[in-house]
Amino acid sequence: MFYLLFFCCLCFCHLVVGICFIYWKHRKTDQEVVGADQTHNEEITYADTTFYKQKAQKSGIKQEEEVVYAGVVTRS
Repeated sequence: MFYLLFFCCLCFCHLVVGICFIYWKHRKTDQEVVGADQTHNEEITYADTTFYKQKAQKSGIKQEEEVVYAGVVTRS
């Protein structure tokens, strides 16, 4: 009987802690949203994107000026 009572108390404590945690998590999210709504009056300045040209790597591959293709024979 003692173990059953202990188990029920333990489950109830976990349930209370879980509910408090969920409430705390949602409350924090609501405060962040309220804080975000107040910033809409401020001017936001975005940085311009800048692209830097990199030096082209020299290719060690020689390009052939003429390409000859071989014929393809299919078997039936």
